[in-house]
Amino acid sequence: MIKIELKNAIKEKNIYLHKQYIRESVLEKLETYLSGTTKKPADSLCDQYRTFLKNLLGQKKQERVIRVLDLCISDDLEKLVDNFEKTFFDLFKFSFKNPESDKQKKIAKEIKELFDSVLDYENFNSGRKVEGVEGKRVLWNRHVYVINTGVKVCPYCNRQYITSYNSGKEIEKTTADVDHYYPKSLFPYLQMNIYNMIPSCNICNSKTKGFKDERHLNPYRDGTDSLIFEIPLNDVESMYSLNVKKIIVNTQGNPKSIASNKVFRLEEIYQTHIPDIKRLLHNFKEYEAFKEKYYIKTMGLDMGDVFSLWFDFLDMKPLDEPLAKLKQDIYKQLSSDSNTIE
Repeated sequence: MIKIELKNAIKEKNIYLHKQYIRESVLEKLETYLSGTTKKPADSLCDQYRTFLKNLLGQKKQERVIRVLDLCISDDLEKLVDNFEKTFFDLFKFSFKNPESDKQKKIAKEIKELFDSVLDYENFNSGRKVEGVEGKRVLWNRHVYVINTGVKVCPYCNRQYITSYNSGKEIEKTTADVDHYYPKSLFPYLQMNIYNMIPSCNICNSKTKGFKDERHLNPYRDGTDSLIFEIPLNDVESMYSLNVKKIIVNTQGNPKSIASNKVFRLEEIYQTHIPDIKRLLHNFKEYEAFKEKYYIKTMGLDMGDVFSLWFDFLDMKPLDEPLAKLKQDIYKQLSSDSNTIE
């Protein structure tokens, strides 16, 4: 897992554009529903649903503006979840996430549909033009958001590129998925929260995580060193052997790291990259033996800086280059163990 760290200017720009989008696309829908001019969902519970929304978001329009924006731009997701669950339970007397009776399931389903209708994440795929920082109207949607983060490689697995391209229709698009850290099926009120939308690859989002609701590492909150890649190294012989049989994910006992390893099946998937580590071990062994004179000693050629050729990954950013974290972690392990053995 790689931490996403945005420069303040980019973060402020994203928040500004997201606020504009919410003001122009969400708040009007909310006020229309609360006015009673629409009966969706159309049953006797509508008035109770309106009461719930006002309890959650505010009794007055100006208060609702502030709270809806907070619901969509606050990075304190845990606080938002706790506030929703408490407000919901106080009125309906059951947990939104765990309805039991048919009536409770009906209420939870219709509240979800209500948030889906008002927040409308699906429409964020195409988005709309909003007033930009310089006053000019610019497009804001899921694709632009992902591109603005600058994330080029999936932060969950660090294996797959997530890239952008020009669609030929005046907008860029991205091959990235957006994972909702808190799944929108269970936390529909967080579906448009900018910190609940994690740029990710399709494999991590759809194939491994799917609809799982586990508190794994959050790239916006947790450090890159929350889990570490290692290989078994017990002695000098194993260190210089190329017979690598396993890549280990060291979770350091962190519950969220354990969850990430389980949800994204990291240790299983990374066994595919044992050949990459064998090459790294070979280069490490040869460099330790010959240093910068490797090509001269072995082939009689002067090829320049061997270190920068073999270990260029040390200067790479993991969000720019697949497998950078794996190689950096193993290199650090080799360097540390080499010094210890010496």
